Amino acid sequence: YRNLGKYAEAIADYTQAITLDPQYAKAYNNRGVAHNYLKQHPAAVEDFTKAIELAPTTAAYYLNRAEVYRVLGQEDNAKADEEQAKKLGGQNSSALG
Repeated sequence: YRNLGKYAEAIADYTQAITLDPQYAKAYNNRGVAHNYLKQHPAAVEDFTKAIELAPTTAAYYLNRAEVYRVLGQEDNAKADEEQAKKLGGQNSSALG
């Protein structure tokens, strides 16, 4: 759904996946991406934060959250997440997508 631009449907599917496996970090991340595309930024931050809690060594999750923090005007939080991603070996300046 996400690749087709059907973000609401993608959110529903990722929510179902999370219901089935609450430890599924990638589902939280992907749902966060869908929330971001719908400009539901607080929900996106919440999902990226949960993904980071479950998989704290995944640089892309920090980069995704940094991008949303920047949209929200939270530059200090964005920079902190980018630094953490860099420490983890994340090379992309933007991981959303």
